[in-house]
Amino acid sequence: MRLLGKKTFRRAALGAALLFALLNGAVFVLYQQKTYPNTLVGSTRIGGIGFAGLPDKITGLSLLPADVTVSIQGKSERVSLAQAGITADKDKITRQARARRSWLPILNLFSKQTVPVFITTDSTRLDAELTRLQAKHHKAARDARIALKGTSFSIVDHQNGYELDVPAAKTALMTALEKSQTTATLPTKTLEPKQTTARLTPALQDLQTRQKTAVTYTYAGKQRTMTAAEITAWFEPKGTSYVLSEAKIRSSIIGVGIGLGIGIKNLDRAASETSKALTAKKSLSFALERAPLKQKTFTYCTTVRGVPASHLTGLISKLAAVFGDSRGWGLDGQVVLKRVGSGCDFTVWLTAANQMPAFGAICDANWSCRVGPNVVINFDRWQGASAAWNKKGGSLDDYRSMVINHETGHWFEFGHVNCSGSGQLAPVMQQQSIDLQGCKFNPWPLPSERANLKRSLGL
Repeated sequence: MRLLGKKTFRRAALGAALLFALLNGAVFVLYQQKTYPNTLVGSTRIGGIGFAGLPDKITGLSLLPADVTVSIQGKSERVSLAQAGITADKDKITRQARARRSWLPILNLFSKQTVPVFITTDSTRLDAELTRLQAKHHKAARDARIALKGTSFSIVDHQNGYELDVPAAKTALMTALEKSQTTATLPTKTLEPKQTTARLTPALQDLQTRQKTAVTYTYAGKQRTMTAAEITAWFEPKGTSYVLSEAKIRSSIIGVGIGLGIGIKNLDRAASETSKALTAKKSLSFALERAPLKQKTFTYCTTVRGVPASHLTGLISKLAAVFGDSRGWGLDGQVVLKRVGSGCDFTVWLTAANQMPAFGAICDANWSCRVGPNVVINFDRWQGASAAWNKKGGSLDDYRSMVINHETGHWFEFGHVNCSGSGQLAPVMQQQSIDLQGCKFNPWPLPSERANLKRSLGL
């Protein structure tokens, strides 16, 4: 009985083993060329699909979201994965579906085989999309600069900027998608300014010291000591700091001469010595020499039409600066353009574009003009210059100087002239608002134009 029991057990065990082997063999044969029933890609079931057709099946599945939300410095934007060239890697998924099966076929019927959603990219399209994001989401670094408020120079601090770190952003985006996340924070890199506050401090101290330079002009026992405000007005912005303007120094000295009742014979030397003294931060006492001054004075009034009266203050200030500048029609003090309340030789108008034609047929809504005693500045041009001027990078302040000098030149009876040669400074009487004709924009009358005015006035 014992022997019979042992034989029966062995036969049963052998039969079970044989049946197990047969079942495994059958499962192996049945699923040799296709996925097991419990095979998943991410959370999507792909059981019972032949490996030959699996890549096409994967192509039709929505294994990845249509888009992903990226965050760059707190600003969010949705990015299309198709546009970025990001797709499921069907070949790698197929290979992994084969490789991740248990060595014992029958176990695969009862356990899940989960294959990650592997990703592939079109590097050209992905780089293009990240470059687009970099161009859209960035902040330029701001250099420190010296600013002038009233008579005080001070430093406006620098600010760092940022831009998308494309290689690191690519890694962050891929990592998020591989974790089945639909949002990704893309890293940026810091952009540092070229000019920092610390580096600009010595320049600020130098300017503040030069402001305090004592400058005095003398003539026939009289003297005129320049104030700190007057000296400060000799500086003009350049880059991130301020530099001396010899033209402004000349204009100021001409004004001193007018106050003393003389034309200045040694004007060039006075301006040069003044510039040297301020550069060296040494006091200066300069004796002015009298020159015969044949002088003519013209008066002008100011008003607005169709424009808020609040803009009149800016017009008055700009006219005074332009008419008092030694580069203008003043001819080093021989021509005085003086603002008065009434009874003037000509009137400068700041006029709304739609009211320009009311001054005469020569005026239209596009440009400034001069009709009789009226110098009419188009408010649209005053506020935004012109397309031709802006295209060449001219500043609005220079445009205002140019249009004042141009239209005043018409009042002096000068007509339009053309560019004298490519690359040359444009004559102020050229229609620079419309076309520079190859010349460089220029707000001031050329020496030849100033000479023409001198001859026409008999000075």
